Amino acid sequence: MKKLLISAVSALTLTGVALFEYAPQAKATLQMNFTAPFISNAGVTNTRGSEHYFTVYITSLPLEGFRVNIPDDMRILDGVTVEDSEGNVIPAEATIGEGTVELAFEQPVQPEAYLTVNLDGVEMDRQGGFAMYRVFGMWDGLDGTIPIGTARVRLRDKT
Repeated sequence: MKKLLISAVSALTLTGVALFEYAPQAKATLQMNFTAPFISNAGVTNTRGSEHYFTVYITSLPLEGFRVNIPDDMRILDGVTVEDSEGNVIPAEATIGEGTVELAFEQPVQPEAYLTVNLDGVEMDRQGGFAMYRVFGMWDGLDGTIPIGTARVRLRDKT
């Protein structure tokens, strides 16, 4: 009886191992196809809190420029620059007005690219909380601007 029990357990164990080896393994893949540009990152690049940035992923159509609505209590003193994902500066004409920044690229930026917009020399009347930048894109053949999203930058606290 003991031999029979050991034989049965051994047979079941070997069968279980064999079935596990030959059973198809499930493979999960996640594929994301973005059809609209989006803001992928935003923040502050220095300890004083005077350099803000946000990164935008460009999809589907060449981008000709940006319009950024900035908070009413903000001033940008040193200008605006745009870089690609490799850190190369993208030539653009920046117009800083009351409550807005407009960027017009010398050449349209091709799709499938990350662009980082740097706001240098930022001064604000408040500390703490968040600065919200509403970002719009300008494309060839489309009238006006198309909303891309809102970049949220945490401001340095008073301490």
